[in-house]
Amino acid sequence: MIIAGRRMVLLAALVVTGVASATPQRVVSINLCADQLLMTLLPRERLVSVTHLAADPAQSMMADEARGLRINHGRADEVVRLRPDLVVAGRYSQTQTVALLRALGLEVLELDVPASTDQLIQQLGELGERLGVSDTARREIERFRVALSTLDRSGLTDRPLAALYRVNRGTEGRDTLIGELMHRAGMRNVADDLGIHRWGTLPLESLLLAQPDLVIVEQSSDRHPAMAHQILRHPALRHLLANTQTTVVDSRGWRCAGPWLTQSLAQLVQTRTRWSSAQAQTTSVRPAR
Repeated sequence: MIIAGRRMVLLAALVVTGVASATPQRVVSINLCADQLLMTLLPRERLVSVTHLAADPAQSMMADEARGLRINHGRADEVVRLRPDLVVAGRYSQTQTVALLRALGLEVLELDVPASTDQLIQQLGELGERLGVSDTARREIERFRVALSTLDRSGLTDRPLAALYRVNRGTEGRDTLIGELMHRAGMRNVADDLGIHRWGTLPLESLLLAQPDLVIVEQSSDRHPAMAHQILRHPALRHLLANTQTTVVDSRGWRCAGPWLTQSLAQLVQTRTRWSSAQAQTTSVRPAR
């Protein structure tokens, strides 16, 4: 208890006193998704530190952009020593660190997890306003909206039945960001048909019985093997993938919500286009009755 008390005193002594700047000039991120949003919006000189995950190409879409930035491991003592005006965290992670930083007088902004492109656009606008870079945020939002509109295939009536199959049998339904991307790509989601509207588990048996036209497999760039990946090696799944049009999506592309989601959407649209072309060819070579 004495050691813990001394630690608190030391941390408190490092905190800059006074009212936080209206426009924070020294910003620290302790969350991978925040890392990437801040690298998108902020000048490098104002981004004091990002997490070590931001610089890991197996985890981050912006590993190259993170080079040269100071990294942290999300610990309160690290953050306090950096003397930030603002700390940006995730809503559902590092809750103890966030509580400690606030107790020490630091301002912490917690980012929620957007469940739709509208929520993402709202988050970009609010973050841009808080950081004093509203013009940059507006430009990113406009580019994002244009890309979404250009890629949108949601109005197509001929919608292939698509199954998202993530590691550990995970899937997502219509009330999630990935579910929306599938809808925008002109696909009908197996998860929706099964009553999975948000995040859920798709048993292999249900996947096989659904007989999807397309299978979307999420591939992680993580170099460390995990038991959760073993299901992707199941013989029955391998047989399905060998006989069904399949696309492999890099998990980094939609692990975090940001303007980069249009890259994943473009891949889904290409997959749907290939399916449509294959259907047309099958119809054209079918003998007349």
